[in-house]
Amino acid sequence: MEEIGLSREEYKVLTDSVVVPLWQMFGFPSGTSDADVISGLSNAQQFAKRLSLAFTDLVALIQT
Repeated sequence: MEEIGLSREEYKVLTDSVVVPLWQMFGFPSGTSDADVISGLSNAQQFAKRLSLAFTDLVALIQT
């Protein structure tokens, strides 16, 4: 946590789905189940779109 400069609060937001539910983190409609969010993000192109990344940028991140 300290190595990458995250505060405890930032760490909690990124790791505790109770603080920020998956549906909210990825812009799905309120109350979308975790299973539906995961299903919706399982396509790499859709995942990149939700993160506002170009698909090629996502591929480059994965390759590092």
